Amino acid sequence: MKSNSFELLPYRQEPLDTKLVLLLILRKWWVFLLTSVFGILLVGGGYYLRYVVFAGPANYETTTDVRIEYVKPADGSNVTIFNQVTWGQLIQDNVFTDPICEAMEDDKTGSIWKDYTTGLHLTKEDINAWVTGTLLSDERIVTVTVKTPSKELTEEISAQLMKGFLNLVSEMPELRAASLIGQSTAATESFRDVRVLRACILGLVLFDLAAALIIWLLIVSDDSVYVPVTFERRYGIPMLGGGHNPSFDALTKQLLGDEITVLFMGGSPMDAEGLQKRINASDATVVDMITVGKDRDKELCTRLREAKNLLLAVPSGAHNGKQIEEILSLCEKSGAEIKAAVLHPADEKLLDTYLGLNKVIASEKRKKK
Repeated sequence: MKSNSFELLPYRQEPLDTKLVLLLILRKWWVFLLTSVFGILLVGGGYYLRYVVFAGPANYETTTDVRIEYVKPADGSNVTIFNQVTWGQLIQDNVFTDPICEAMEDDKTGSIWKDYTTGLHLTKEDINAWVTGTLLSDERIVTVTVKTPSKELTEEISAQLMKGFLNLVSEMPELRAASLIGQSTAATESFRDVRVLRACILGLVLFDLAAALIIWLLIVSDDSVYVPVTFERRYGIPMLGGGHNPSFDALTKQLLGDEITVLFMGGSPMDAEGLQKRINASDATVVDMITVGKDRDKELCTRLREAKNLLLAVPSGAHNGKQIEEILSLCEKSGAEIKAAVLHPADEKLLDTYLGLNKVIASEKRKKK
């Protein structure tokens, strides 16, 4: 008896069936629904809690624009002009903050010189944290922003800023004068740039991309058989397709003849009975049904050796690629020739969509109507 000859190629050498992979990914739509919900809740919800619920009290801010006049060297050399980094450091320096602190300490009421969140006396570090300076467009105009949790405190610090600039002018030889050209009349509540919707969209996209990557890796590494062409490419054995294949009867007679032995790899007794009825409907007869499971029949090799017209029934999507290899190897060692295979039980919807039969069936139904 002629034995099977098949070449077991590594799965990584198989061509990627893009259509099958996409169909298998789309079947996991419910996974993307769950990951979308989790992404929105975790990222969007976390963002909402951090920047809305627990954002703390609102801040109030003022802006002050001061024009700086630089000293022109007597020798006609270039004027030394401070850049944004230098001004950022000078505004944090004691030369700038000391006059502001002294002016606020001299306040008779003393109510301004209180931290409105903790009730403790303010420090220079607080002033440094609340006062920032920058150069927006003109390098001779310094824009100072004061932002604190208290409207009154913001206005008081803003009112004392010129004392800091005048002290800088007296201490820095490069500076000639400082003049106030614009200042907020009252502190306004600073706008919070809260983007909850964007955070929700970001969480949805990130979690769905991660789910798609994981599902893709699982599908690519899966050794299951979902469509006949995968089995034929992998093992070189013709497959009749699923039991619903219109050519099933003709192929069964052509490849197997009238008497068939079925090597059933998995499924319920109802699946085995259904396959037997389908074969009998094609004017062929199942003379023996060999079921291969975890508990092997001691006479399995003998039954395989004596089997004629052996048909291998492979369940769809059973993650049993290695088991198929082991059965084929056992048949070869037993001298049994597998003439054909059938995908049973098959995923009829997936197979119809992959082969385009669902469109054909729908077209036939419309014609009958």
